[in-house]
Amino acid sequence: MSDASRPSVSSDCPAIPDSPWSMLEAVDSGIAVTQPDGTLVFANQLLSNLAGIPIPAIVGSTAFALFDSEMRPELEKKHAAALATAVPQRTHARGPAGAPTRFSATLVLKRSDQLLGSFVVWSVRVVEKAVPEEQPPIDRERADVLDIALRGTEIGLWDWNIGTDNLTWINNWCGQRGLTEYAGSGHERLWTARMHEDDLPGYRAALERHLADKTHVFDVEYRLRDRNDAWVWVQERGRVIERDATGRGIRMVGLCRYVDEHHRAAQALARSESRFELAVWGTQVGFWDVNAVTDEMHWWNDWCASIEVHPCEGREHSLRWNEQIHPEDLPFTLSYEALVEGRTDVYEAEYRLRTRSGGWRWVLCRGRATARDSSGRALRVAGVTIDIDARKRTEAALRIAEDRYELAIHAARLPVWEYDVCSDTVTGNANWHRAVGHDLTDDEALRRVETWLSDIHPDDVERHRRLFTSGATDHAGFYQSEFRIGLPNGHYKWLLDRGRVVARAPDGAPTRVVGISLDIDAQKRMEMDLRESEQRFRGAFEFAAIGMALVAPDGRWLRVNRSLCDIVGYTAEELRATNYQSITHPEDLDTDVDRVRQMLDGSLSHYDMEKRYRHKDGHIVWVLLSVSLVRAATGQSMYFVSQIQDITDRKLTEGRLIESELRYRTVANLVPGFVFEGIVRDGCSHLTWVSDGFERVYGCTLGQFLECGGMGFHDVAAWSKILIGASESASGSDLGVDVSLKIADGVQRWLRVVARAVRDGAGSDGHRVLGVAQDITERKRLERALREATHREQQRLGQEIHDGLGQELTGLAYIVGSLATQAARTGSPFANDLTKLVDVARHTIETCRSIARGVSPLTESRGSLVQSLRKIADLAGASGHASVDFEAIENAPLTLLSESRDQLHRITQEAVNNALKHSNADNIEVTIQIDPTLVRIQVADNGRGLHPSGAEQTGFGIDGMRQRAATIGARLRVETGRRGGAAVVCECPQPTPSEAPAM
Repeated sequence: MSDASRPSVSSDCPAIPDSPWSMLEAVDSGIAVTQPDGTLVFANQLLSNLAGIPIPAIVGSTAFALFDSEMRPELEKKHAAALATAVPQRTHARGPAGAPTRFSATLVLKRSDQLLGSFVVWSVRVVEKAVPEEQPPIDRERADVLDIALRGTEIGLWDWNIGTDNLTWINNWCGQRGLTEYAGSGHERLWTARMHEDDLPGYRAALERHLADKTHVFDVEYRLRDRNDAWVWVQERGRVIERDATGRGIRMVGLCRYVDEHHRAAQALARSESRFELAVWGTQVGFWDVNAVTDEMHWWNDWCASIEVHPCEGREHSLRWNEQIHPEDLPFTLSYEALVEGRTDVYEAEYRLRTRSGGWRWVLCRGRATARDSSGRALRVAGVTIDIDARKRTEAALRIAEDRYELAIHAARLPVWEYDVCSDTVTGNANWHRAVGHDLTDDEALRRVETWLSDIHPDDVERHRRLFTSGATDHAGFYQSEFRIGLPNGHYKWLLDRGRVVARAPDGAPTRVVGISLDIDAQKRMEMDLRESEQRFRGAFEFAAIGMALVAPDGRWLRVNRSLCDIVGYTAEELRATNYQSITHPEDLDTDVDRVRQMLDGSLSHYDMEKRYRHKDGHIVWVLLSVSLVRAATGQSMYFVSQIQDITDRKLTEGRLIESELRYRTVANLVPGFVFEGIVRDGCSHLTWVSDGFERVYGCTLGQFLECGGMGFHDVAAWSKILIGASESASGSDLGVDVSLKIADGVQRWLRVVARAVRDGAGSDGHRVLGVAQDITERKRLERALREATHREQQRLGQEIHDGLGQELTGLAYIVGSLATQAARTGSPFANDLTKLVDVARHTIETCRSIARGVSPLTESRGSLVQSLRKIADLAGASGHASVDFEAIENAPLTLLSESRDQLHRITQEAVNNALKHSNADNIEVTIQIDPTLVRIQVADNGRGLHPSGAEQTGFGIDGMRQRAATIGARLRVETGRRGGAAVVCECPQPTPSEAPAM
């Protein structure tokens, strides 16, 4: 915006007063406006009249000269405080000595911040004027009492001698109101002759009741003919102050009040307004008289009772009255002592009185000495006490409201402005300038003037210009307008102006407007975004790949897209003619309707469900329905937004999958054992599901099994085998292992576990494990029985070979040996043949013994497993192919079954033979370690080692050893030894002594 000075007002605009203070002429008290140094820049006519100085002479002088010079220090202090704090300052002051009119006044000084700087506004409310000497003399005591009592009111006070019908008026009230006062004798006859005939009976009846002491106060309203013969309404109120011996009133005092304006108001409000004014007079003003010598108080009316304050009448009034005054307000009452002592002419104080109910009530007390002694000390004091509680509370509320207004302006950073229509110029606070792109301080904002219409967007100028014409605002002058205004950076910003016309030309056209500007730029841009969003929504709605619909709360289709029509086979017109209930499958309808009801009552925000629709051609369509509810700003339900996906193919696939799953579960439950599934986690498989056969095998549920970790069913060796197998299956190897277990009743069972890891699904990196655990307990029992029978048969054969055939061959060798000896002695030609025959017989005997040891290597006659292995080592070493070292580490007794010992013997024998034949080693180490739960045998050489490919070692000998190890539940592996050669390791679980059978 451009910075422009204010142009001169054109001739066709109304003249604007030069002074901004001209409006204060209408105030009903003296007003002065001063600069910070006290120089007067404005005074209204009322203050000029009071001071007796023309306005041109007052303006430019100092305001302190308008008051008594003794008051100047106090006034300068209050003037400085008003400028410094912006808090209204209150004080009292007298007119200067020698002034035409001597007066006392209440002053209120308050700071006013204007564009040209700060000023102080003085409000001068006169509380006393000197009585002109030329007035006719009257009873000074009574005049003083009534003058102070009636100050600020419009009432006439009278004193009536009823017996002589002589009435005295205290003031010139009748003359001011255009009435004939009829003072002196015959007053009642003449006064009632001017009274309206309809009101006369009521007047006389009220007077008679009061004179007869039947009413506490005489109070009546009536119409009286004034000097122009017009009827005016008068309120008369009085009280008998003297009665004769019979109790009848003989003297009254009272007042008359002009209430014609109230009675001439609308008839419906006339009586209400009249009673209100009467109540105000009756409750807000208390008349009193104090004997200052005896400190005795007398109230003229029942004002104290009306505000629930103890009157403290009688002697020692001051002490008792001060006890009712708020402690903080007691200093304000010191002016009463000054009045009594003669240091001041008028007593005035505002303070709070404690009421009978314990609350506090603000009152204004005004008084004046009506009689003084020769030293000037007051003898009697008369005055009024006025209830100002409502006014004080209003003032407090007004101060709070003003403070809140200022706080709101600053806290809310409201952009406030004032617009001169004729010159198209605007002034505003700093917040307004910032709103239009100028970062100014508060002082800079006060001095800057901006143009207005010239900076508004061209498309908004004409519409905005029409706002400043007659009739463009409401009856109170308010309006609001949205428009774009140019910023210094060349962009436009949206503003919302809310203003009020505060000055108009004679033809009604606005000339001055004030208001605020709200930044709605973000809101407007949001609205534009919303419109674009609505267009995008319409496009997305119509061309969405899934069905979409807007549905009324009663179920009617309001709007549907093409995809929904394709799903259900109906056209859009056909659907809009019906509702969703009519095409929903009966079995799904109750659920759907219940969800809709929950959304309408607010218990659900949205819902999803799978349901069936009936296609137009009759077949069933499965859909996935997602529904949300749109509500109005008032909370009323407007419509549902429904998304419908055709899931018929998926539901058919799910059906086939369920059938397949059923077949799978059925087969799984028929397996002798159980089928299981697991997931691969942390490099190991974990069971997630088992068939019903699991409980038949283990006697517990899967959860119970997992809770105890499985250790309660398997010994350490079996559990170790299970964990190793699980890890191998998780890594992708097929699992095939036989494990033993003991169930709760102590019975041992065997399982053949076969498992394979498979990928979770296409594109998934997860794996799961599928497997079968077949109960092979019976097979194991038969295999063991067969092995035991075979073992016994082998022992029998070995014994027979050793003890039978071996003994017979030994006998035969003995006979042949004897024959060979005899033949040699005799020189028989057969001696040499017989000697050879003896060698053959002995070799045959050794072969038989070797066969016997092979068939039954371990017997009680041949020693333990350790001894048999030592013998294998000794025989291998004796062969001369390699040295053989043997070590036995016996940490626990050997509890292996004989079958297991035999198989370990043969495995060791085969391993040693392989090392001698194939390793090309010159040393072989044979080690057996017996621990409480495991027997470990290792045959290690220092030969050429394993094949460098790292593949698992195979061959007839190694496969045979693995087969033997598997039959006894042992684990055999071939690995690289510590000396670089090959090492065959066989680890066989060993039963505890309590589990080992008796030997």
